[in-house]
Amino acid sequence: MAKTEYTIDGALASRRVLLVLFIPSADRQSRPLLTQDEWKRKALELFGTEYGGATAMPKAEGIWRDDGNKGALVRDFPILLHCYMTEDQAADKKLHAKVSAFCRKMGKEMDQGEVMFILDGIMHSYTHFS
Repeated sequence: MAKTEYTIDGALASRRVLLVLFIPSADRQSRPLLTQDEWKRKALELFGTEYGGATAMPKAEGIWRDDGNKGALVRDFPILLHCYMTEDQAADKKLHAKVSAFCRKMGKEMDQGEVMFILDGIMHSYTHFS
């Protein structure tokens, strides 16, 4: 099904693909992370440079099941970073590699069981960070 084009008089509509990155507040043992704001800054810089901008939303509240840790439930207060991009940017393999490297590094350094983002309504996740 083709996406509907909406126009608002005088407004430019150039970016329609949304990426949402979850920046965790706790490691996989539920210990608070002191580096969340640092990773937020790094993510803002990456997405600002590569995609033209991003917005970090206030902390959300969530929980996830760490199947790699006996199904332990990890309570989290992630920062949600929103970035709108063009369809060409969303399909760019070089940009994919930068997002992938960022997620893997964040997952490894923050001791995560999973790092996830949503791109155009589809959840993508990393569970191996090497």
